[in-house]
Amino acid sequence: MVCDSGNDRVQLFDLSRGKFVAKYGSEGSSIGEFNRPVSTAVLADGRIVVSDCDNHRIQIFDETI
Repeated sequence: MVCDSGNDRVQLFDLSRGKFVAKYGSEGSSIGEFNRPVSTAVLADGRIVVSDCDNHRIQIFDETI
């Protein structure tokens, strides 16, 4: 999972094959929307954390965002 800050989204890749799988989010300030996301992390319980820089927040999602 990588941040695509220029397009205000997060992209998911299959690391074993290096293939694009899906994209999540769009520009905005509602839940699931981003304004320059800059980093991601996966918690031990599978939840996904995205730092949403210009919205001055982090968002935490279930493992399927």
